[in-house]
Amino acid sequence: MSCGGDLSPYGAGGLHKCNFCGKLYAEEKEIPPLQASRMLRSDGNKEAAIALLEEHVAKNNDPVCIRELLLTELDIASISRYIDYNSLFLDNLHILQGNRWYRKLRNHTSDEVREFIGLVDSYTDTCTRRDDIQKNLSHRIAMVSDAKNYGGMNPVVCGILFAMFLGGFLLPPLIFSNPVLGISVFLGIGVAGGLLCHVSNKIKEKEHLKKKAGQDELCHEAYEARNEAEKKIESISSEIRTMEEEIFKEDK
Repeated sequence: MSCGGDLSPYGAGGLHKCNFCGKLYAEEKEIPPLQASRMLRSDGNKEAAIALLEEHVAKNNDPVCIRELLLTELDIASISRYIDYNSLFLDNLHILQGNRWYRKLRNHTSDEVREFIGLVDSYTDTCTRRDDIQKNLSHRIAMVSDAKNYGGMNPVVCGILFAMFLGGFLLPPLIFSNPVLGISVFLGIGVAGGLLCHVSNKIKEKEHLKKKAGQDELCHEAYEARNEAEKKIESISSEIRTMEEEIFKEDK
């Protein structure tokens, strides 16, 4: 020991604290706060680990210990692993962003720490955009599915109904006076109604196919946008993993 002061048990995990200088020891060897907090955490003493780190951070604003506080509070191993696991669960990503220690890292004096947190924020933003694209895509797929076929009205049925409706007003007197002419007119009205229905169906079918083609194109664009977002998420995740390992080295 450096100062020769008396030691008292501290938390758990075989840790002792010097009553004179306040340093922590295990097996008469000085233990840095970060390592000591992990010993406490592994022994189930999370509150003591947090208290120890908070005391250390209050004195020197060490980003490594701030990150450790974040990991300890959320019970996670690393930021990169957490976001990868929760890339489909935006609420959990927002929990990370809302943590007080995450916000402290975001406002840290170190440029590289702020850059790292900015990258994590970009990851969350991209996941949000991907989910929005997927919701829009699902809606468009449903629209395309509903618009696959356009049947229209049956021209024969339409002609009969047309003849019955219109003929019901015009034909009774004619049929009584000239049955052959009346029936001919009735059939002519039916054929005309059927043809009108057929033409109407063709026009609507053309409009339908045009609309469906537009929806297909929008679906294709949405697929491409979603795939691009997925690629960006993978790229950012890899960069986050590398930066986290580099920035928060314990021996840095």
